[in-house]
Amino acid sequence: MSIGLLRGTVSLEPHNIQWEVSAKEIIEKLKRILGDDMVAAEHIGSTSIFNIYAKPIVDIAVGVNDFENVMKHNEELKEAGIIYRREDHPEQHLYICGDIENNIHTHYIHVVIWGEKAWNN
Repeated sequence: MSIGLLRGTVSLEPHNIQWEVSAKEIIEKLKRILGDDMVAAEHIGSTSIFNIYAKPIVDIAVGVNDFENVMKHNEELKEAGIIYRREDHPEQHLYICGDIENNIHTHYIHVVIWGEKAWNN
């Protein structure tokens, strides 16, 4: 499998350029939907590091000025396959992508306040 895992499983794979391509596609989709409500987005985590083994789930950090402005896009995000999961950590909201019916996750999107500690970390 090049991208995605059944929820609850762990597998490491050699770096795959498809992870970078997929991250860029999702970031572009987020830009189209969120517009000015998104300040910045970055491919993060182990799949963003070339030449290492990684769990084949792409992590993306999305920096925003206000969570409420993003939440108003939840229905449109859902229609685009980006599903709101929950407030994952204080001041961080988690969205997921993948084959949700079959419990396969391909992307984790971490929405945080831009410029704050979670963004900088």
